[in-house]
Amino acid sequence: MIRISFPFILALLSCGVAVAQAVPEGPRAQAWCGVALSMMAEEVADTANAEQKQLAEIFRDGGTALIEAATVAYGDSGWSPERTDELLASLRIEVEASLAGDARPALSFEDCAALAGFPQ
Repeated sequence: MIRISFPFILALLSCGVAVAQAVPEGPRAQAWCGVALSMMAEEVADTANAEQKQLAEIFRDGGTALIEAATVAYGDSGWSPERTDELLASLRIEVEASLAGDARPALSFEDCAALAGFPQ
């Protein structure tokens, strides 16, 4: 597992740009951001302070909600659960590549925060 500092993840996600997607844009953005926010929450170290842990919980909850919304949208459009799971697994690889600096993030942190309904 890649271990990256929490501030680095925030900085990296904030520099992303949106790119064209081959699947429906709304659910794809929800899924990508859901995976990214969930991964950010996973990366919070045990040594994080209370504020960082609280922020990670917000990210985890927001990520889970976005993944659930995308899963429902894909199911409503005829995708099988297996196909949706495959997409989520591929997005996890894509997000990991972004975090490692091997690829540009598909969406910015601000885009993901807006999709998750985080206060601005």
